[in-house]
Amino acid sequence: MEVKNMSEEALLETLAKIEVLLREGSPEALEAARTISKVLLVRTQHADPRQRVAALTALGHGERFSGMLAESDRTYGEALMLLPSKPADPEARFQYANLLTCQGLSLLLMSDLESLKKAKACFEQSIALRDRPDTNEAETWGLSAGWLNLADTLAALGGQDALEEAVRCTEKARETLARLSDPQPAACQNRLALSWMKTAEYSARLSAEYARPMEEKVMIGFANAAEILQSESLAGEEESRRMLAAALSNLSRSRLLLEKRGSRKGEEEAREAIHLLGDAVFSAPETLFLALSARMNIACHLAGMSNGEDGDDDVLLEVTDVIEEAMTIAAEGRRKWGANAVADDLLGELTRLGAEAYRVASPDFLVDFLMDVLDPERGDDHFADSPAVHEAAVRVLWHGISDLQKAGFAGFGSDEYDKRRDHLAAWQLCREELAAIRTRYFIVESA
Repeated sequence: MEVKNMSEEALLETLAKIEVLLREGSPEALEAARTISKVLLVRTQHADPRQRVAALTALGHGERFSGMLAESDRTYGEALMLLPSKPADPEARFQYANLLTCQGLSLLLMSDLESLKKAKACFEQSIALRDRPDTNEAETWGLSAGWLNLADTLAALGGQDALEEAVRCTEKARETLARLSDPQPAACQNRLALSWMKTAEYSARLSAEYARPMEEKVMIGFANAAEILQSESLAGEEESRRMLAAALSNLSRSRLLLEKRGSRKGEEEAREAIHLLGDAVFSAPETLFLALSARMNIACHLAGMSNGEDGDDDVLLEVTDVIEEAMTIAAEGRRKWGANAVADDLLGELTRLGAEAYRVASPDFLVDFLMDVLDPERGDDHFADSPAVHEAAVRVLWHGISDLQKAGFAGFGSDEYDKRRDHLAAWQLCREELAAIRTRYFIVESA
């Protein structure tokens, strides 16, 4: 199969076939892309460096998209070795910067400290190659991505200084996008919105982790992202719709964290996020998470607007409806994507919200809710394997039992007293039954 050079037409045709397979993204398609890339690599073994670099780049993409990160890092590195480290002409400079970006993305996904440091160096070098007065439109577009990639790497490295620098990188990305001659296409608007979302995300971390006064910047970031995406979403851009759903859900969550209360506005934003997702909930683990977190936001806003006044029970019963829907979606998602498709702490928080709402507004049904969630004998849609769900259930039960015990014999002989006594007995029994279920799913070490 070895030849000195492939024809340009044959090379481009093969690369186009690989690109189609990479876009498809299924395990079978990715395996086929890697196989074709390896054949191409053999065919270009004695070809000129340009063809060899193209073959290595295609293989690196196939490995990276398949999660073979260490392999892709090595493959991209081999391709870079075939190119001059200080490319003179714009085309060579663009190719070298692209390869550095690809290698950096593999290293970023590897996420260990040493890989993150190497990723940072890759992105910084890529930015330096592109950030020039004579940079064309394509390189300017790549430069904006470089700033966002560097921001992600700094955020992953962590620390106050790195997070502050990450925020500045997102601002540099927006400055770069503003240099494009026509910044209106959907892809550009999506990236602009993404930069605002990342500004908000990293500012929120600075606020939460380092007590920096960044609350206003968080709200502005998510609000600006939502505003930018609104027009693209209405125009029917699917990616824009999903990004808008994420921006609205994050904005809703930010109101809870920063305003310290529930609000009707935040509830509406979360509901709009769910509407935008539509039937795409189970299209990927990311959309599943978004659907569940939006429902959690709704429940938190409703619970936060409940102040113990008349009619609050109706609001809390809305919470139970939202949470039960979320648990059904979570169970379906775990069947489709595996038990790890939904984060355990998210499952625990959903359970806590639902159980607390039942405890306050409809205590007669608290046991049914908890057993439906945790008893494997009641059906396949259970979470008996989730430590966080068990912990949330036990905490709510103890909270309820403690409140009932504090009431003592107050109102002895009354209907209210009899109800308290019945609830106390039912909740104690539920606690014991849940303990028995835990022994089936977890190894308990004795002292």
